[in-house]
Amino acid sequence: MIKKITIIFCTIFIILPKAFSQTLNPAVDVIRCPSTSFPNGAGELTTILFPDSAKFFTLVTTTTCKVDFYDNNITNSPFNANCTIQFADQSAATHSIGVKKKGVDQSPIIFTKIKSIADRTIDNAPPFVNAPLCNTANLYVAFSAMKYRKTGSSNPSDDYGSALPFYEYELPQGWLMTSGYNGPSSTPGLIVGSNDVIIKPNLLSGGDIKVRTVNADCGDFFKKSQWKIIPTNRSALSLKSNNSKNITLNCGDNRPVSFTVENGAAATCATYDWDVVNRGWLNSSGNPITGIITTTSPTLTLIPVNILSNRPKNVVVTIKAGTEQLKDSVIVNFTNNPPSLSVTGDETICTSKLYILSASNSFPLLGSATWTTSPSGLATTSPDPSDSKKVTASRVGTSAGILSLTANYTYPACSTNINVTNSYITVGTPKPSSVSKVPTPEGEVYLTVTFFPGVTYNYYEGGVLIESGSSNHYLTYVPCNTGKIVQFESVNDCGVSAKGQTGVSRTCSGGGALAISPNPVSDNMNITLNETQTINNVSSNTGILKDIREVQVIDKQGTLVKRQQYAVSTRNVSLNISNLNPDIYTVRTFDGTQWYSQQIIKD
Repeated sequence: MIKKITIIFCTIFIILPKAFSQTLNPAVDVIRCPSTSFPNGAGELTTILFPDSAKFFTLVTTTTCKVDFYDNNITNSPFNANCTIQFADQSAATHSIGVKKKGVDQSPIIFTKIKSIADRTIDNAPPFVNAPLCNTANLYVAFSAMKYRKTGSSNPSDDYGSALPFYEYELPQGWLMTSGYNGPSSTPGLIVGSNDVIIKPNLLSGGDIKVRTVNADCGDFFKKSQWKIIPTNRSALSLKSNNSKNITLNCGDNRPVSFTVENGAAATCATYDWDVVNRGWLNSSGNPITGIITTTSPTLTLIPVNILSNRPKNVVVTIKAGTEQLKDSVIVNFTNNPPSLSVTGDETICTSKLYILSASNSFPLLGSATWTTSPSGLATTSPDPSDSKKVTASRVGTSAGILSLTANYTYPACSTNINVTNSYITVGTPKPSSVSKVPTPEGEVYLTVTFFPGVTYNYYEGGVLIESGSSNHYLTYVPCNTGKIVQFESVNDCGVSAKGQTGVSRTCSGGGALAISPNPVSDNMNITLNETQTINNVSSNTGILKDIREVQVIDKQGTLVKRQQYAVSTRNVSLNISNLNPDIYTVRTFDGTQWYSQQIIKD
């Protein structure tokens, strides 16, 4: 007789102890044991009975594992094959295996009971245990023993089998199990006990109790339930500074730093040994530390030395109670980044003002400052005798201008020689402003006047105040072939500057034959008359100059303020108007038969 069994491995194992084998009969409940060998949970432990009469028999699982049986010599003896079949879902109400015989579907094999506890936690555990710090009274932990349960059910009435006797515990460091103890676990740091134990805490260690059930029925296919956390009212003791386990100190920062053992106020039995000798710290009085500091308070305040040659290091505390000791620390990170400095004070000096050199984030400045001004002659400086980082700047006489105040700062803690910070200040009444203009083809003109720190700018058009504010930029609009005068002044606490003014004009192409340049004009203006022609309602210059027989200049009141006549064939003229007051004027030009006009601005 030749019998051949071919097994294609997916999640199938046939190397199981016979003690766990069963003969499968369709529609009979079969138990399942979990296996740590499988990636997604427990496996089915089964024995497949192939009848001797089977020529071709295939067992197909829902995870595509299969066993093929070939029998070339029919005998009357059955052939047994043991296999473990993995199901990914351990919580399903049922599991089934499809069976085919010679390609024909047979009744499936149904699994409704499992020996898996991997997706459960223990029931009826205490909601918490009372374990205050410095108290070693026994703690009683008891709960209902766990049994196997029919898959997919949350009803205890579906439990079956004997109660599971073994439970794995994880206790806070130093705590002991004095009753119900079965021995150490195969997992380091864990112990095995019953479902009714007595635990003795120590004085200081804190944390929660964790417990889970051990499934020891499945041999090598050992599995455990999910952890059940039993909270305690004992919080862990942890050293922190400003609620953090890490702090960063910059070079030169010598502000006091407080370190506190979190929850230490409840540890009334504890004392604290602070190890900060030769670690870059001074005591709260600023004196060197020569030995271990012992306190009954969980808080200690230290001052960092904090220079490159003696950087502050981690602060370490040993918490003691009886024979117990806990050690913890705060990590100290050191940086060598000089602070960002600035000079604060008023932007205007009419007589004298105080200025202070300060650092970002209230960083302490341990060095010294010297002060200079530029240009000389605007103000004098008088440093504070007790603090060189403060200086009084005083105006010299009736001087006026923009002052640059510079602090030269020596910073030895960070090996930084000099930090320089400039502050620009207006001394006295602002001087008259200069102006620049940027026109656009759309008729807008952007004016920029001289910037003075701390001043208000007033802008006028036609003698009327149009805008007032802190910006030294002004925008105005000029219609085609017109012009206007814009005036401006600067105001601060010391007074009002003299008004400055500028003319803005706009000549549009195709607007006429008269051409005047420059515009605005200060003294001489050049005038020409261009002959034009119209094609398809569009006027354009021909490039031919016409005669100029007379030029008139008329002010805004319509008064003729200047007149000049010219001989026949005069094509270019230059007219001097330097004797006219700055304003807007209309220039009229006569070619012998027709008058042409255009506005100009006299600067």
